[in-house]
Order: sequence, then C-alpha cells, then structure tokens
Amino acid sequence: MPDSVTKTREMLALHHRDGVQFAQMMRDGFARRYDDNFWQFWQQWIEPVYSTQPLVLDLGTGPALFIGALGQRTPGIRAIGVECATYMLDAVAQLPT
Repeated sequence: MPDSVTKTREMLALHHRDGVQFAQMMRDGFARRYDDNFWQFWQQWIEPVYSTQPLVLDLGTGPALFIGALGQRTPGIRAIGVECATYMLDAVAQLPT
C-alpha cells in the first residue's frame, strides 16, 4: 500500500477519534501544506480564471485557515468556508470580513 494512503488513513482515524487534536494538527501543518509552491500553483492556474468578483467556496474548510489566507492574498474576493464539525468551528481563528 502506498505510503500516502497509509498516512491518509492514519489522519482520518485521528480525525474521528479526537477532533480537537485533529483541528490543532490542521492548524499546525497549514504553512507546510499551503507553502510557496501551493500559492505559485494557485496563481498560475486558478487566479487567471477568477471572475471580476471572484468567489471561492471551501467545503470542509476545517479551521478556515485557507479562507483566511485567501482573503488576505486577494482583496475583494468572496471566500466562503463550510464546516459542520463543531471542534473545527471552535478552532477557527479571526477571519477577515
């Protein structure tokens, strides 16, 4: 079994067992997952197809760090995060409005 599948299964097992710990893990690993390479890819492939009033919907937004970062990087964007896990909602930091 590929290592990535094993890691994904371990992450999901942790998520369902201890949501507060998983939310913290999402917060702690954000900078690693959304690094310069991610944002360069985003700028190359996603930003060119933005409408004049861009809207991004993030389903399963977790602690909404992506929504916050996107709002800071793209003034005027309408970024909406949807999350149903209360422990993730409790972990949401202050977001731009």
